[in-house]
Amino acid sequence: MNGFAPFVPATSDAAASQTYFIEKDPGRTLVSRVFFRLSPALRNSGVRTFRLWYSNALDATYGHGQSVLANAFCEEWTVAGLSAWTSDRLPAPDSRSPGVRKKDAAGVSFEGQYEKTVMPGEVFPTDPFSLDTDGKTTLVLELRFRGHILPCHQESLLPVFRLKGNVFRPDVRTPLPVMIGVDRGQVPLIGFFGDSITQGIGAGKSENSFASLVGEAFPDVSVWNLGIGYARAWDAATDGYWITRAKQCETVVLALGVNDIVNGADAETLCGNLKRTVLLLREAGCRIILLTPVPFEYAGTQRAVWDAVCYYCEEELSRLVCEVIRTDGFLSLSPEEPYRAKYGAHPDAEGHREIASRVIDALSRQFRKT
Repeated sequence: MNGFAPFVPATSDAAASQTYFIEKDPGRTLVSRVFFRLSPALRNSGVRTFRLWYSNALDATYGHGQSVLANAFCEEWTVAGLSAWTSDRLPAPDSRSPGVRKKDAAGVSFEGQYEKTVMPGEVFPTDPFSLDTDGKTTLVLELRFRGHILPCHQESLLPVFRLKGNVFRPDVRTPLPVMIGVDRGQVPLIGFFGDSITQGIGAGKSENSFASLVGEAFPDVSVWNLGIGYARAWDAATDGYWITRAKQCETVVLALGVNDIVNGADAETLCGNLKRTVLLLREAGCRIILLTPVPFEYAGTQRAVWDAVCYYCEEELSRLVCEVIRTDGFLSLSPEEPYRAKYGAHPDAEGHREIASRVIDALSRQFRKT
């Protein structure tokens, strides 16, 4: 199942190759720094072995899809150096003081080399490296890189910085690892496969996302937040880079469809893409908990599409998944207006707690069966 074994996600923070950015001077070496929260089970757990995976292809549709579609390649670029260390401090994403590089930072290599040429569409791992987690809550990565058209996560909730002069400033324009792995041995792996709501946009902080809250409730499992802003069921149904990661999980919490609806998908098309996504995950051996598309202030014909898709999930896809969670039952403003969002179109922290509560209950039922 887990093609990354024995490595599982070391964080419930979401990172992906969401879109691309363009550097005007591809020969100039740039420096970025990004901070990931370590999962609860890793804090104060001694020396751990980590491994990272990067991807030079885009995972999903970005925006309205005019320039970025799932599975598109970025150009060749160069890793000029990568280092990692653990910290007891997580700066705010808009911080003007993201800390200093630790003297005992680990140099991270790729097949024994500290520089690497990255080819278009390439997915590649680092070599394993070890870091001490005692007293630490955060994994810090500092990347030196060169290139012209490179992947990044424009809507990242992570503290991400670029070196400008002698000072690090907030700037998301850097490649991020799509998998931050740690060797925890045999632990269940739960993937959260969805859009910006799954990612945590609206919740304020990554730790408020329902995926993170589930991880706090089940410290003996590994949680992988695969949420990407703007992502659609269409992207998942292409059977490309993004869903390949979800297929590595034993259980997948699937929450897609909002962006399809607001970008004009009809009910038949969206239902077909959701079914294909479910079948692809089933074929990979995943158990699936399916969330219906959340209330999102739908307008005009979007309301009818949303209603039809929710009905299809409950009446048809329920036969192919372990459980369906009707989100309008607790995220809607009222029974009279079920398509209107009680906690905002992107649910706030309270809305994420409501989602997490239902997912925790569903997972608990599944765990009792095994």
